[in-house]
Amino acid sequence: KGLRLNTRVVLVGTGILLGLGMLLFYALEHRYSLAGFDLKTQYLTAFFQSVTTRTAGFNTISMSGLRNPTYLLMMVFMFIGGASGSTAGGVKINSLALFLAYVNSLLKDKREVTLYNHSIAKDLVLRALLILLFGLVSVLAGMMVLSITESAPFLYICFETVSAFGTVGLSAGITSALSIIGKYVIILLMFIGRIGPLTLLAAAAQRIRQVQIEHPTGEILIG
Repeated sequence: KGLRLNTRVVLVGTGILLGLGMLLFYALEHRYSLAGFDLKTQYLTAFFQSVTTRTAGFNTISMSGLRNPTYLLMMVFMFIGGASGSTAGGVKINSLALFLAYVNSLLKDKREVTLYNHSIAKDLVLRALLILLFGLVSVLAGMMVLSITESAPFLYICFETVSAFGTVGLSAGITSALSIIGKYVIILLMFIGRIGPLTLLAAAAQRIRQVQIEHPTGEILIG
């Protein structure tokens, strides 16, 4: 009860991602890449891979022998990354938690965004949404360029791109075969993922004097 809201979000989010990642990895690979291990080693390997996709970058099994859904699962966890303020990459657990809280408020038609019975400031929610959007655009742009310049399978290109953005260090085995343009794209994504989307956006934003103007309200149909 004495924990701060940010601490609770990070601890709960980390626990859920680690446990869910381990169970899903085991479910997808226990008859394939994990088939040669005993049951305890299978669970330990699955847990290790769940941890390492969060930015550790180590692997205890061959990345080239995984199934396609396992690659997709690992990309999701690499994109999320670790907690804000840590050395992890990705869009961070905190941003994801605020996004889910915002979606929950929309579904329940709440006037404010709440998380663990705490009201979340609107600017924090907007920053979280901006981080998620910027991260998604960066990854998609990287995938687009690499799919044009490289001849590797598209799934491997996607995995390499998300791994670079999340500064994870995992590879499907195509890094050394990338073209010069491809390597520069990977370097740029690692740079963006390392310093953080919010830092980049704040540095690029122009500080101008705000004028207090209230615009008329407009309506746009959605859905």
